[in-house]
Amino acid sequence: MKAEKRIYHLKRSEEEVRVNDYNPMLLLLWKANINVSFTSECSLALADYVSGYVTKAGRGHMHDLWQDILEDINNTVVWKPN
Repeated sequence: MKAEKRIYHLKRSEEEVRVNDYNPMLLLLWKANINVSFTSECSLALADYVSGYVTKAGRGHMHDLWQDILEDINNTVVWKPN
């Protein structure tokens, strides 16, 4: 599910038409690649973006990560009887 319509418009020159959204101040301070996207807190686009970004690493890596998490949960004593 990718949002096709934006609620904002970034003015671009012809040379910038294919450049991802960015914030010049953040780019200067962060000194690394960034891709800025506005999402409102009530938008499903936020959950879609975050979940897509987190799972970007690859299926095998995420599977191992979830296995480690489940193993930690199973080995954690939540309640100990007296």
